[in-house]
Amino acid sequence: MERAERTAAAAAGKPADYVLYCDDSGGEEDVLRSASSVSGPARVLLALERELRRVLRAAGMKELKWTGLRTREPRLQAARAFLEFAAVAAAAGALRIEVLMWRPSAQSPASRARSESQRLRPLYARLWKSAAGAWPPGRWSVFPDQRTGMRWQEQGPALAAAWSRGGGGLRALKEASSGRSACVQLADLLAGLARVQAGAGSRGDSEAWRQRGALRAYFVDACRRRGLELGTSAGLLTARHPRLSIVLVRRLPVRV
Repeated sequence: MERAERTAAAAAGKPADYVLYCDDSGGEEDVLRSASSVSGPARVLLALERELRRVLRAAGMKELKWTGLRTREPRLQAARAFLEFAAVAAAAGALRIEVLMWRPSAQSPASRARSESQRLRPLYARLWKSAAGAWPPGRWSVFPDQRTGMRWQEQGPALAAAWSRGGGGLRALKEASSGRSACVQLADLLAGLARVQAGAGSRGDSEAWRQRGALRAYFVDACRRRGLELGTSAGLLTARHPRLSIVLVRRLPVRV
């Protein structure tokens, strides 16, 4: 039935429905910060949400947070399951993962003087424009994690044009609580994972960060087994696949 409905919608010229979830990790005091998005057809994200929620229930958890991933095995098992689902979906072309990293200390004095909203909104806009351009035209629902003072509705013409490409549009843009959205939790996990840098120094010597390093290795292997090779540069993960992109941004964008 679902296939027949999709065929009828395509024949009628009805745009497809897409969903995007996103979150960021780290603060201005950290060596690295990152922002991540997961996007794809609405039916895929709905199915992924259900599977991730099953993982959480099996682990007896309500929320999987990167900051809470230390040494407790049930949490680590849940994180590995989240990463496995992400690798499978990305390799199948059903999910797009994008992570942008940056070094706060490497930004200009003008950038560092900006407010958190002024720094992050253009970066999120870059994630959103990349997602809108990576999928066929369609109608988008976008769910960033909750964050104070972001003024998400203020969008520049370039971003508006990206949403409306090919007759598509932006159906919804509203914050989602990570405690209620497993897909936001996945975005948080991927953003945090990208910040794990090989040879990071003293913090990397703690057991919690060794476990996080092991999670990074698990994700690299899960992707490799499915034909998605990840590289490294200066100890950081890199990837440039159509459905998996991990990039270090030298300078933060300034336009939404």
